[in-house]
Amino acid sequence: MGDEPSGAHLGSPEAAFSVLASETRLAVLLELATVTHEHGSGAGLTFSELRRRVGVEDSGRFNYHLEQLQEGFIEKDGEEYVARYPGLAVVSAVYAGTYGGSGLDEDDQTARLETNCPCGEPLTITYESGDDLVAFRCETHGLMTSFPVPPGAASDRSLEALGSVAIDRMLANMYLATRGVCPRCWGVIDVAYPVGPTTDELVGVEATAARVSCRRCWLRYELPLGSLVAAQPVVRAFYREHGLAPEEILFGNNATGREEVCTIVLDETDAPERAAVTIELDDDVLELALDDAAALLDHSRP
Repeated sequence: MGDEPSGAHLGSPEAAFSVLASETRLAVLLELATVTHEHGSGAGLTFSELRRRVGVEDSGRFNYHLEQLQEGFIEKDGEEYVARYPGLAVVSAVYAGTYGGSGLDEDDQTARLETNCPCGEPLTITYESGDDLVAFRCETHGLMTSFPVPPGAASDRSLEALGSVAIDRMLANMYLATRGVCPRCWGVIDVAYPVGPTTDELVGVEATAARVSCRRCWLRYELPLGSLVAAQPVVRAFYREHGLAPEEILFGNNATGREEVCTIVLDETDAPERAAVTIELDDDVLELALDDAAALLDHSRP
């Protein structure tokens, strides 16, 4: 009968960086991640197999590296070493930050979106490789919004596909925020509104601002409350019913930031329902009720 899986949890970010400050340990994680990809979750390698694949001759030195990684990143299950989720997350971050070649040139590129700005001018997507950003611009109004994408996101994707990925991630991350989950570190997110008016660059009007901030990591930003509304699955389904693409929830004449499409009424009392939202498309109406953290309480189609 094999040993029970062993593994510990790191107590601080400093400890994690200390453990990972080794080329050999990163190589171990990459090899175990490859085995996981090839054979499924829980697959591992014995000490000798892993040492051979990493290319370390000194068994004592290699054992020391494995002991360090067992402080949160790998575990020993019987005779095999297996990657734990934090170790696989490190490998994912390495791949995300690595440019592996794509259909994009090294220079920044620009392509047109099918959606126009409310002013009628076409919207464009630009991949700004130097800043790791996908930027959405109007020829008249300039930058509408941008979203950070790691170099790995550009691998094997066209610019149009990369723009779609950025929009999907943008909406998904905002939805997680309304659920109180940080999309970066899995910590607790706080959403507060109103925090003052802001100009919604997506549609060029003043809007009620919301602040999103993680209690643990670096994530913090402000955006129009209407953009958080756009991230709700029921809103995305409503737009899909009307034949509208995901980018049209954020950009153009049908965006939730436009008063003609989406109205938001704030309740200044202590009632659970802090905001009543009405979205209208082609005389079809969707009503939403939000709590004080922009989470969805209820929705209806009157």
